[in-house]
Amino acid sequence: MKHFDKSLDRAIESGNVEKARRLLGAGADLEMATCAGEVALFGAAALGDVDMVRLLLEHGAPLTINRNRTRGAHKRNNISSAKDYAGSPEVKRLLMNSEALHAAMQHGDIERFRALIAEGGCVNAIESEHGASLTHKISRADFVEALTSAGADWSKTHKERSVVHSAVHPELTSGKDVPGIVRAMARMGLNMNARGGNNVTPLLLALGSSEANGWYGREEVEASTLPGIVEALIESGADVNAESGDGRSALVLAAMHNAVCCRPLLAAGANVNHADSDGRTPLMEAAWRQDEECVHLLLDSGADLDARDHGGQTARDHSAQDIEATAMENPRSKIVQPNVIDKAIAVRERARLLAAAQRTASFAATGPDADQTPTRRMRL
Repeated sequence: MKHFDKSLDRAIESGNVEKARRLLGAGADLEMATCAGEVALFGAAALGDVDMVRLLLEHGAPLTINRNRTRGAHKRNNISSAKDYAGSPEVKRLLMNSEALHAAMQHGDIERFRALIAEGGCVNAIESEHGASLTHKISRADFVEALTSAGADWSKTHKERSVVHSAVHPELTSGKDVPGIVRAMARMGLNMNARGGNNVTPLLLALGSSEANGWYGREEVEASTLPGIVEALIESGADVNAESGDGRSALVLAAMHNAVCCRPLLAAGANVNHADSDGRTPLMEAAWRQDEECVHLLLDSGADLDARDHGGQTARDHSAQDIEATAMENPRSKIVQPNVIDKAIAVRERARLLAAAQRTASFAATGPDADQTPTRRMRL
């Protein structure tokens, strides 16, 4: 690949934009230091070549870099901005506006954002080394339309994530209108079932499936906004039966949260008895958490009480294990916590007996011998 990089260096020095475009398409490294010790964007900026600078930004050249890395130094705190090396007012304006777009996005200032685009800011510019493009930082639905109108590249990934993954990531959703963003992205035709790290889809990621093995946990997920995100993804075409790399389905993950997250998945056809790579079903997860509402919902939807995980444990066993763990944590407590599965079975049995009694009473009231009163003949 090095011959591409040397050729790119020469193309930048000669101002040959079309040659640079071809080289970038062939895989030239934007971060490779040139003969002058600069990365490509800094070299083009110093030459004052606005067309070359825009081309490099469109292909992902970072606006700021750690210059020590490019020169082989050991210090890691020399962060520089390309705008400080601009060789012409036009280049400096382009770089400043492109950098300011990220600040406007961060603050949710759509009017400033649109103004910066009108002034020539590049919507595909990346703020820093290993950083994300604006499409991975969207905070409101109206930014989706603004970016699209300006020619944003929605295919760019970041840390194996699609833009939809970034929109719903549990660690990145705070303060954002995620359902609105998801629906806006769906109108753009973006793939709601793209696969990221650990083979997760956006729906699986939103529910806490980790991009490595495991999950983020309830504390990392915004519980109040999660049901709305799940509903928006389902409405937008998310596959409710997709599995992560560790075999977890959306319903298995939702059962780790609450019944509210489970309902739209079940309504959309999620497999209530799906088992992950450990053989754990949604009912087992709900039983472990002693979540009565979720347990009843899953049982009403056809969950198998007798299913066993790969360790031979049923949902009742998982509930008992949680009770034992709680008792060990509080050995002086005299409160005996009932098994949530036993409670659910008892409730359902009472409901069955009540229904049977009501049917018997109804039959007695309407059966053939119910009314022995003789019919009076109408007097003419």
